[in-house]
Amino acid sequence: MRKRGTELQFKIIDLLVEGMSRKEIADKLGCSLVTIDTTKADPDLKRRYLEKCNEQISDLVPLAIQRLHKLIRNDKTQASVQVAAIKEVLDRSHLRELINVEAPEIKVTVSYE
Repeated sequence: MRKRGTELQFKIIDLLVEGMSRKEIADKLGCSLVTIDTTKADPDLKRRYLEKCNEQISDLVPLAIQRLHKLIRNDKTQASVQVAAIKEVLDRSHLRELINVEAPEIKVTVSYE
């Protein structure tokens, strides 16, 4: 089954995925805002838009994992940043549901001499 859509509509979808505004797309492609709105409302083209967004996100996952890995392993990274990165990893891996991870208590003693 062939997906519906014209070359112009496919270009509109691609530019929407890139983050361009309706006005920027209209100016770039020489089309009306109504054409863009009609394209966005079409169920087949909306599905294409979502597929392309998912592809972009999927492409970023390995880079995000690398960055989290570097933040967690780097001793120069602030502890609060490391904890936030660790929490993200655990939240995404669903391990938090299986184990109860809590930050160790830090006790501070202040003495006046």
